[in-house]
Amino acid sequence: MNRIYACLTLILTVVLTLVSGGVDAAPSSRVSWRNPQTGITWVYRVKDKNEAVLCGIKREDPPTGELRLPSTVGQEEFVVTEIAYGAFNGLENVTGITVPASVKTIGNGRRDLGNFCQGCESLTFIRVDAANAHYASDGVALYDKNMRNLYAVPAGLKSFSVPEGVETICVLAFGCHSGKCRKCDKLESVSVSKSVCKIDAYAFSACKNLREVRMPATGVKEIGFAAFAGCESLESFDIPASVTNLSNACIVGCPNLKSIKFLGMVPPPLTAKDKFNVTFAGLNPSCEALVPKAASGDWSTLEKLGLKIRRY
Repeated sequence: MNRIYACLTLILTVVLTLVSGGVDAAPSSRVSWRNPQTGITWVYRVKDKNEAVLCGIKREDPPTGELRLPSTVGQEEFVVTEIAYGAFNGLENVTGITVPASVKTIGNGRRDLGNFCQGCESLTFIRVDAANAHYASDGVALYDKNMRNLYAVPAGLKSFSVPEGVETICVLAFGCHSGKCRKCDKLESVSVSKSVCKIDAYAFSACKNLREVRMPATGVKEIGFAAFAGCESLESFDIPASVTNLSNACIVGCPNLKSIKFLGMVPPPLTAKDKFNVTFAGLNPSCEALVPKAASGDWSTLEKLGLKIRRY
């Protein structure tokens, strides 16, 4: 199972890297500038004569506490309109990040914005200037301006409740696509609101201490690729009745999972074709699939996936 998880992780990592062009497409054009007021040396790349991409900071003297990102950098005062993919990963002593109003794009504009601050183990809040036209915050997490997409949740939190109104928990919002990443080690419980329709790929991947995921009986329609891969502490998991799409490997590498409870009366799409094309894998050998007594349809794929069916 570890091999399957590793292969799936490698595949998505390569795809993400190719799509994004890596952390920064032109590292040779990066410029360092020390802010005389804060003492922080910012690393940036000029986009055009007026704008800059904020690529990170010099790591020789890493900051502690709140990190307020600048709206301008350099003596020329280039306006910061973009934060690069992976810009602030690994800042272990930063407790908060504040995004200025000038920022239009985070992480090359892709949906896995959580990757701009992975490994910030002490991070408890991500705030956004209220004047920002593209992103928002509830004082804790990062969202799109309309707060329908949850982009990034701080790694220092033990629990989190997804607010009503959010429709998508985006790629890497909580998790990461490497089992070695420590982005989400502290997370233990999550409550998903009824408004959430989609849990995207790798949303909770590698959250090894996640013990509880509370979801309403209806609401979520799609659970994405490897969304809960490597959640080693999960002991039970409910599949809402509204789910119509369970992606490949949505729940893999969860050796302590004792039961998967299906709340719907008909089986959602399930796959058990081969070791790289399965819905569930790497679970506890005694893991049960709990199916309603009144449920109809063919549930036999669950047995092919190694689950023992028990009616409730």
